[in-house]
Formats: sequence, C-alpha cells, structure tokens
Amino acid sequence: MRILKRYSGFIINGFRFHTKYRERLRRTQNCGLIVNSSITSYASARDSNPVEGNVDFYGLLTDIIELDYYGKWKVVLFRGDWADVNTTRGIKNDQFGFTMVNFSRLIHTGEQLIDEPYVFSSQVKQVFYSKDLIDEGWYVVLRNNP
Repeated sequence: MRILKRYSGFIINGFRFHTKYRERLRRTQNCGLIVNSSITSYASARDSNPVEGNVDFYGLLTDIIELDYYGKWKVVLFRGDWADVNTTRGIKNDQFGFTMVNFSRLIHTGEQLIDEPYVFSSQVKQVFYSKDLIDEGWYVVLRNNP
C-alpha cells in the first residue's frame, strides 16, 4: 500500500530498533522500549484535586508502521507489548534499586476500546532487558544512551 508501510527495523533518536520477531534468532537485543508519559491521578472518587505525575512505560517492540498522509507528512508508530506498570505484578524494584518488569501481564493490548498499544516513534527511548536468574519471569531494566 502507498499510504502504509511496515518495517522490521527503524533508526530514530540515535537508537536502532528491531521488532521482537526480527530478533527471535539473534543474539542482540534492540526491541526494548521506554516511554515517559505525564498522567493525572486522583486519590479517590471524591477527590477534586488531581495530581500530575510522570510514569515510565516499559515495552517490547512488536510492529513498526509508517503512515503517509497523501505525501504531505509521514508518521511512524511503534506498537509494543507493554508491561503492567500499574501493579506490583508487572513492575518492582529489587534490593539494589534496579527496576524490574514482568511481561506475563500486559496492558494496552488493543483488546478494549480504551487500550492504545501504539506510540509515536519520536517518543521512545531504548532499554535492554536482562533476565533475572532468581525471579522467574522478571527482567532487569538497563537504560541505554544513544
């Protein structure tokens, strides 16, 4: 299609990204994503004073899509498998202060109308995930510089 292209790799913000599928037989890892998002939260349903804060979302890149708006501009979207950062089932800190994520429980899967698994490629940074040998299913987040 002329208006939509799919890629298995993409370079942006000084990082080289590959999809999880492209990496399945490789020794390298370039599919780790982190997106920092500003959110508004309330202490309870009766709370009338919202608090703004930043949340890091951790994911694995599953798809890269470029949308061409009739030659006027192009937008590149990354789809990810996003770890549940809302509960301790998906994110925690170990005794050394490292962030750990678990991808067995995902959020923003696209199954519900409010789910949004896509982010702009310009919003992402790259992280690496190192398997924790003690806690099965958990991965230590290692941040990367471009």
